[in-house]
Amino acid sequence: MRVAPIRSAMAILGAALMVVLVAGAWCIAGRHGFSGRDESYFPLRPGWRWEYALHITTADGASRARYFLTNLQPFRIGGTVTMPRRTPAGETYFYVEDAGGVQRVAELMAGQALKTYAAPQTVLQYPLAAGRHWRANTRTAVLQVISHTEGKLYRVETPLTLNYVVDSTDDTVTVPAGRFVHCLRVRAQGKTVADLRRHLGVIEVRVTSTQWYAPGVGLVKAKRKEVAPFSTLPAGEYDMELAALRRQ
Repeated sequence: MRVAPIRSAMAILGAALMVVLVAGAWCIAGRHGFSGRDESYFPLRPGWRWEYALHITTADGASRARYFLTNLQPFRIGGTVTMPRRTPAGETYFYVEDAGGVQRVAELMAGQALKTYAAPQTVLQYPLAAGRHWRANTRTAVLQVISHTEGKLYRVETPLTLNYVVDSTDDTVTVPAGRFVHCLRVRAQGKTVADLRRHLGVIEVRVTSTQWYAPGVGLVKAKRKEVAPFSTLPAGEYDMELAALRRQ
């Protein structure tokens, strides 16, 4: 477990969106390459760019921001062709798809070397249908603790495993970018133990999230909440909605 000092609102937003990246990627890879299937819930054509409206609430209050994700060109790692996706902070995550689903296999942080995962993280497990479930590792991102002795806010970062399930394949979702039908709704939940040491001691943190994906578009909406059983530790949460999509 790590308690990281809060540097800026974008630091929180970046960490929060990393959770979404783990929970939902947009991939167009076919079994033998990138096919660009328009009906896919995960289109990831080179040059596509998603713009999201974010509303995030932490112990530091509420804030709003715009967040962008951009598809790059296919990139080969060893003998595998991956699809990279970049965040505004310069973080890049690499995905592959096969008949079993979509996986995140590597990351490239700004100023660091490429890191290939020893165990790829499942993003979506195929075939997609109501009741389909899987597990994936992530970290808490939007829960904060206030240090009264130091007068600072710290972001609680601790690993956990989330249990994902497809609740529906036919939701209708309305967001700033428009109205989308036949959406996939994926719900996740999990809990972990965080050692906050001198702040609050050892506490249990519960995490819930829901994401909606539209065919041919990708992620259109996401909600996440991180809760600890202390009235002095406000829940961290965010809402994310698609505002615009640029296709090339």
